[in-house]
Amino acid sequence: MATAPQRRFEVSGHDLEEAQDRYEAIYEGRHFEFGPSERRFAYRYAFAGDDDVTLRVSTFEGYRSGEIPDLHEYVAGWIEGGQGVIGSGRSAVTTNGTQPILLPHRVPFEFHFGPSRLHLAHVSAHLLEEIAAEQHGSPARPVSFDPRSRPTPQALERWRRAIAGAGPTITGGAAPPLLRHAANRSVAIAMLGLAPWHAPELPEALLGPRLHRIRAAVDLVQHGAERPLTPADMAEAAGMSPRSLQLAFRKHLGVTPIAYLRQVRLDRVRQELRAGDPDTTTVADIARHWGFGHLGRFSSAYAMRFGEHPHETLRRR
Repeated sequence: MATAPQRRFEVSGHDLEEAQDRYEAIYEGRHFEFGPSERRFAYRYAFAGDDDVTLRVSTFEGYRSGEIPDLHEYVAGWIEGGQGVIGSGRSAVTTNGTQPILLPHRVPFEFHFGPSRLHLAHVSAHLLEEIAAEQHGSPARPVSFDPRSRPTPQALERWRRAIAGAGPTITGGAAPPLLRHAANRSVAIAMLGLAPWHAPELPEALLGPRLHRIRAAVDLVQHGAERPLTPADMAEAAGMSPRSLQLAFRKHLGVTPIAYLRQVRLDRVRQELRAGDPDTTTVADIARHWGFGHLGRFSSAYAMRFGEHPHETLRRR
């Protein structure tokens, strides 16, 4: 097992322009605007860990805002002694306590923070997606967290235990490789528990920031397939007209938005059939739950997508 070398970094000072340059460089950001508060300006940014996990702290006596175009790592942040906003408009999330929020991954997002102490856990895409693949049983793929969800009390407790338990090992620098590996995994597993997530199979072109608006519609479907979504809802999530979104879906996914929604619902039916007990689970109940009222047409669509009928999936549990 290869182990990444330890990484440590710290920068601090009282120069506002220097701070802005430093933060822009660290996060490859744009449109950063920093300003002083009533108190004397000061900042400190530090992290320790390795290429898989770093734990970071950003202490900032001032105001800062900007845009981060493309976070390649998965990041959870929690604030101490202040308030911040991630995102804008209907997607904005406010953090003003110790409850962690998951920062958007591979999509541009805005941020606005006042004087505060911000804690961050950065987990590499390789590690988190590898562990997600262990859980969903498919090849490793980018993970999409539900932005509407908030951690359950149990998930919060697991997260806090993971950070408290793994922190000294991750940041200490002297731990044996196997202990560091276990500590890194514990943080990644706890991060996956902070919100519902999916790892849909998507074309490579949709994974970068350039097509993030199309992916916003995909994410809405992945996390809201149980709701009565319409093409207009998907277009609104993407910030596009319904016609433009339909053309984009056909180009990049080969189907219309409503057909993609139907595919995702069929996938969820299959997941529930695989997990169901043949003695107590019925195909009809699961199909109706996912909006398939005509069982004959549903069975045909299911067989066309998966090469077997739904009752065969249930019996093969």
